[in-house]
Amino acid sequence: DEAQQLAFLHAIFPACLAARQRGQDSLEPHCCKAAMVERIVELTGELPEDSQPGSVLANSLIAVGNLSTMTPALEPELQTHLLRAALHAVFTLGMEKDTTQVQDLHRVLPDLLDAMLGNLLAESPD
Repeated sequence: DEAQQLAFLHAIFPACLAARQRGQDSLEPHCCKAAMVERIVELTGELPEDSQPGSVLANSLIAVGNLSTMTPALEPELQTHLLRAALHAVFTLGMEKDTTQVQDLHRVLPDLLDAMLGNLLAESPD
């Protein structure tokens, strides 16, 4: 459910921050980062097209931004899946739903996408 999805996404930033505070630039075990990104791709792909966009999408983009600063770099195939899923979710957002949540999401999406794409397409962190 959405609460569990958000709990997963919210746990990513503290994990990355704790690693950096320990002087590490990677998550342990190394497969952890790829597994998290694969789950984020699944979460983004599971968003129903007729549903109201919510914090799962925004938090997914934020989580990817945090993960992209950690080593090892993502495999190109996983980066491609992630970018496709995120862009599909963003560009299929319903514009007809005029709620505060939708307006807020549309307001922050350019910055979230910019951060995510900038981190993913920059030189690999390792």
